[in-house]
Amino acid sequence: MRTGLGARIGINMANQLKDEAAIAEIKALEDRRYRAMLAGDIAVLDELCSDDLIYTHSKADFDDKQSYLHKVGARYFTYLEITHSADRILVVDGAALVTGRMTANVSVVGTIRARDNRYLAVWVREQGAWKFVAYQPTRRQLMSRAFADPNALLVPTATLPPFQILPVLDRLQKGPISEYPFV
Repeated sequence: MRTGLGARIGINMANQLKDEAAIAEIKALEDRRYRAMLAGDIAVLDELCSDDLIYTHSKADFDDKQSYLHKVGARYFTYLEITHSADRILVVDGAALVTGRMTANVSVVGTIRARDNRYLAVWVREQGAWKFVAYQPTRRQLMSRAFADPNALLVPTATLPPFQILPVLDRLQKGPISEYPFV
């Protein structure tokens, strides 16, 4: 039985090969997921998504698996064009974290919207199969503004009369405020 450095190198190489196989599998699953989004194929999305799915959108609203599949199937979202790149895939135990950039043209209830996001997609092993469990995009426009001017993302409460500050804070807890230019 091997012990010491040789054994550790053997274990590390075996783990690296296992991670490389998992990374290749996740890349293929991500490609399949995006193809299904473009096609509006809810059968494939249903197969790929975990029952515990948390799908956050770039405007901070979110869906669970049932509501996401319903919106895609009803063509509430119609993905017209999507490009995606995975900058990094990190496999840790039974989870895979995918980071990258996704650009898309999406029709949302008939209004075409361009998206340019950095994202984090999370896949987990469930009963021996990889399942898509979470998605979190960040709009690149917001990131650019934040780096150029960190105050650009702040609610301008100093310009509001005191009686209007509490309703703004209350609305922030409920979701984005579309009247402000940073949303």
